[in-house]
Amino acid sequence: MDCADLLIWKAVCAILNSSAVSAITVTTAKGDGVIDDTAAIQSDINKLPAGGGLLYFPPGKFLLTAPVIINRGCITIQGSGQSTVFQSHADYGHVFDARPDVDPVVPLAFTDLQFFNFQIQSNVSRTNGSAIHTKWTHAATFRDVRIGSLQ
Repeated sequence: MDCADLLIWKAVCAILNSSAVSAITVTTAKGDGVIDDTAAIQSDINKLPAGGGLLYFPPGKFLLTAPVIINRGCITIQGSGQSTVFQSHADYGHVFDARPDVDPVVPLAFTDLQFFNFQIQSNVSRTNGSAIHTKWTHAATFRDVRIGSLQ
């Protein structure tokens, strides 16, 4: 980790109050707008600890060709501002699909999802799904998330 990375982490922790974040991971996705990043992002989410964590995305264009499933709570998707872009190039359903693997009647079983500081763009008219779908979510926070069409 170089000095610039350290400054980014300090800023992320200050924004999110690091005492509430159990793990911070930088995505392994390329973010070049050419390579399909869906599998890498899904793998990164799946590797977060059972207690959740923060998945950080540096500036880049992350190409998605299938929904990214978030199946447990206490997960934060953190971008680097409007220069972090998730690009959807097909009408495949939800871009981020947050749905628990637990019984929805368990109090607070699926809570504390956070989506911060990124864009979701599509170059097709979406007729199936939404940008961010949450099902049986007890608490979700959205801050500085822009959803729109590719120009």
